[in-house]
Amino acid sequence: MKSFKLNQKVLWHTEDFDGTVDQSAVITEVHEDHCIATTEDGINLWVDEDTEEEFIIIDEEV
Repeated sequence: MKSFKLNQKVLWHTEDFDGTVDQSAVITEVHEDHCIATTEDGINLWVDEDTEEEFIIIDEEV
């Protein structure tokens, strides 16, 4: 799994039937096998080995 860090800024990029979704988020929880990214709207996104490719790290320095 990518090395996500607490308070790191990420971009959630995924595709659905309507097109693509790009949403800014911040890593708010880091666990051994998953992380939680929270969007500006307060939506919590689950990040693990199956979904990490949807998240682009935009802030390397935390």
